[in-house]
Amino acid sequence: MLRAQNAAAVTIDEEPKLFITDPSDLEYFTEGAANVLYRYTGKDGQFKPHLIRLRKNIPNFPTTLQLYTHLHKVFVPLLPNSIVDTKLVQISPDVLRALNIRLQQHDRGPAFPDGLPPNIGTGKRKGKLDETEKWGLMVEDMTPGIYQKYNIANAALEKNRRGKSGGGGGGSGGSTDAFSSFSLLKESLKQQQQSCQEKKRDEDFENEFTASSMDARALTKAGWRDLLTVEFKPKYLVQSPDAPKDWKLCRTCAFRSMRSRSMSGRSTTSATSEGEEGRHFIPPDYCPLDLVSTDPNRVTRAVEAIVNREDGVLVVDEAEILVTDTALGEDGISRWLDTLDTSIIDLLRSYFSDPACVTHVLADLQAHFGGKVGVLAPPTPTLEVSAEELSRMLAGHPTTAKIGEDICTAMSLRDCTVYVRIWVKAKSCGGGNGIDVHIECKVGDLDMKTG
Repeated sequence: MLRAQNAAAVTIDEEPKLFITDPSDLEYFTEGAANVLYRYTGKDGQFKPHLIRLRKNIPNFPTTLQLYTHLHKVFVPLLPNSIVDTKLVQISPDVLRALNIRLQQHDRGPAFPDGLPPNIGTGKRKGKLDETEKWGLMVEDMTPGIYQKYNIANAALEKNRRGKSGGGGGGSGGSTDAFSSFSLLKESLKQQQQSCQEKKRDEDFENEFTASSMDARALTKAGWRDLLTVEFKPKYLVQSPDAPKDWKLCRTCAFRSMRSRSMSGRSTTSATSEGEEGRHFIPPDYCPLDLVSTDPNRVTRAVEAIVNREDGVLVVDEAEILVTDTALGEDGISRWLDTLDTSIIDLLRSYFSDPACVTHVLADLQAHFGGKVGVLAPPTPTLEVSAEELSRMLAGHPTTAKIGEDICTAMSLRDCTVYVRIWVKAKSCGGGNGIDVHIECKVGDLDMKTG
């Protein structure tokens, strides 16, 4: 049964208009085949902490406004509380031209080891931004520690404002100001650790507004700290209708096995045997069917594959935030990172085993969208959306296509990205030995697939 929730219709015209007019406010972060991501480094708090996503110049690719409209018309009603926060931002042509010059001159150049940005495929490090585009997307940054980092920056700005208004002492230099800003933040965090009696009253209040109902800003304000983020693509969470009866391999694993045999030139048996053949062994990888199964061992196997992937887990940068964060007790962040390092598998196994987890909802949606026929089925009017229907769907207009069998939506639901951000909070007054954990899970990269 489809468990997607209904959401109020989105009126695009009511979206607040945000503007970026200065290219120096944007710092290159990374890029994909179709977009370039930037960090905002300017002074406007509306953009923090978000990433700015700008579209590359790709022929016949949907515009940013079309993608934004489709996201809110199709996917927000399906996953209203689980989509990475995305807003429109207006970009001036001068900004795009300046950024293109930077891309060609240095953004992809010497600032990175070996002259190349990390973790970007060779085929993606090319192209330029579409200078005819009027819009960009402001996308929530799921990097761990990002909210605390901006809290520190805001504390520093507040300290500077107070100093300029005459509230501070004589001029003491930039290093003293930086030290004072850290002291200011630490003092504000200490104030959160009140007497046990006061904290009990706070906890009673928090019971009404639990962590699950808070956004990231509210969690940070309440003393929670996001220490790591797990990122992965869920792929095919339901078995293909093409698969033989009682078939154990999912489409992802079957394709991986076929590719492994093709690369090694041997059968699966010889490729995993000892000796000379063993050099071709490819270790077990993530299986989507394992992740949404009810078998604890299978879920554990999937979780281990996810967290052991290269760059599968992003850990908070201790150099950019307070290592001795008093919100986590006197020992600060390092202790909790050590705790998570030994418990992350158990935490995620428990989380992904919950039928209410986002991955189970995605599995239901995949079964509904494109789950009635397999990839071997011949194209049909309902599976192969016409150019006219595609244009209408992108513009948010009514369409005669049977959305439940729409292949474009089905593809997006299988090629999206899941972000699991883990928050921790010291349990007892004064730091104690306990730790509370809150897991936040959101879905991104739900762009419409057009081919």
